[in-house]
Amino acid sequence: MIRKTISLAVIFQLLFACNSFCQQQNGTKNSKINELMEDYSTFKGFNGAILVAVKDQIIFEKAFGYSNFEWEIPNSIHTKFRIASITKSFTAILVMQQVEEGKLKLDGKVSDYLPDYPKTTGDKISIHHLLTHSSGIIDFPDVPEDFDVCERKHHTIYELFEYFQDKELLCEPGSMFRYSNFNYIVLAAILEQVSGQPYPILIQERIFAPAGMHNSGIDDNITLVKNRAQGYYQNFLTDEKENATFVDMSVVIGAGDIYSTIEDMFKFNQALTNNVFITPESLAVILTPNLFPNMQNYGYGWDIKTNNWGPAHEEIVVYGSAGSINGFKSNFRRFDNGNCIVVLSNYKDRSGTSIEIAGTQEIINDIAAILYDRDFNPPSQSIASIIGRALVSGEGSSLGEIYESHRDNISGRVDFNGTDMLDLCYYFLNHDKESYVHQIMKLDLDELFSTSVELSQLAALYYLSGEKAKATTAIDNSLKVNEYGDALLRSIANFFIQQEQTKAAIFLLEKNTEEFPSAGTYENYAEALMNNGDNESALKNFKKALELDSENANLQQMIKKLKDIN
Repeated sequence: MIRKTISLAVIFQLLFACNSFCQQQNGTKNSKINELMEDYSTFKGFNGAILVAVKDQIIFEKAFGYSNFEWEIPNSIHTKFRIASITKSFTAILVMQQVEEGKLKLDGKVSDYLPDYPKTTGDKISIHHLLTHSSGIIDFPDVPEDFDVCERKHHTIYELFEYFQDKELLCEPGSMFRYSNFNYIVLAAILEQVSGQPYPILIQERIFAPAGMHNSGIDDNITLVKNRAQGYYQNFLTDEKENATFVDMSVVIGAGDIYSTIEDMFKFNQALTNNVFITPESLAVILTPNLFPNMQNYGYGWDIKTNNWGPAHEEIVVYGSAGSINGFKSNFRRFDNGNCIVVLSNYKDRSGTSIEIAGTQEIINDIAAILYDRDFNPPSQSIASIIGRALVSGEGSSLGEIYESHRDNISGRVDFNGTDMLDLCYYFLNHDKESYVHQIMKLDLDELFSTSVELSQLAALYYLSGEKAKATTAIDNSLKVNEYGDALLRSIANFFIQQEQTKAAIFLLEKNTEEFPSAGTYENYAEALMNNGDNESALKNFKKALELDSENANLQQMIKKLKDIN
């Protein structure tokens, strides 16, 4: 009896010691995460709420900034944010519930459940294809109408169908990954058909209520929602916040229309762990990556990624999804060891640059580093932000001095990031501020870049700005570390053609013919010259291509066409 008493006492002491140690560890991680997020708020404009759980225990939750800037209403852990495409993860669970009940089959076709859907495609597209974004259905940007205007109007599900159901598929169903919000809109329609319930009621009864998610719902633009956040954009040129443009949430039913809180998303995570919604077998189907030529880490509405995030770079499987909609960003990640991170934000970049705005995945990665005791670089102000801000405020004449002063100040919290500098240049090009790019290219920026892809882009921007000697040096440096053969300069040139910067593209393509002379490189170069109006040089290079590929009918046709023009 005495031995038993001693044994129990020892066990309780060990349990108490272990619990105290875990609390101490979590307390340390809590303070590190808090310091990290304060830096993100200061240097990267994070505005939103975040929750971190370890082994199903919340160790950190905090809100930053405002849910309404005009009234200066602070965000809180109870603020309700639009979670955008994370909605797709919920829709996938609803689908699997219907599969379990025998009302749906994963290999069932759209026409089986929606008899009025065009059979030419409806007989080919399966539920599996919709869930995996492999149906080939177009997405919002592919709609011939201006969807930025269309999204402001209320639509029924079947009115949304009119944008895509008769359009040609972008690929054969099941052949490749082609992301489309319309896939999940079709799934919402099918769910309504087989369940006999409207999607908002179905998700309320089958997910929100069972999980105790009392602060989540479907955003319909009509219902008053207590503690709802307003969405905002950053306007980089003016350094001001702007109200996000209106979107009628009916256009993203099943694909992006849920609002939630960080604590409700944690409840969702717990419900998944406890098999509240579906069986473990069904969840395993959802979280199994589907292998396509252009995507290998997407399940049913979920990303599945294996990261070397352990202290000794052990592999850790991470499941989740991210979302973005007018004025909102979201990211939800659950780990195979029970950890969970939720990031919800109501402030995002408006059009093309995020050098001053935190990326949600960037935040997730840094928090994961803290959880798994890995080193990471804390967020700091980007040199691109400083340079860009100087230009838009009229300090362009002092740009060199500003750049050098920050480079020499080794104690300053400034990140000399080449990718950010490229993003800044593209932002200015897209906003008719090419003169700003020319001023940036007067700086000696080569030290910011090391990869062939970055250096070749830098070379094109140097050339575009009249810095031809710098352009030659940068492109030579890019070719020294080139691991892509002739595809490197060709792909970067195509990007600049899309940016309507043909002269920069021609510079790259000419260099490509010198380094990798082939029928293909000469043909690419000739096409760019022709599109730029230089038919004489185009004809010359088409002929060089034909010398290397004498049976090429397309080259023969192009030569004849140019001769007829001349």
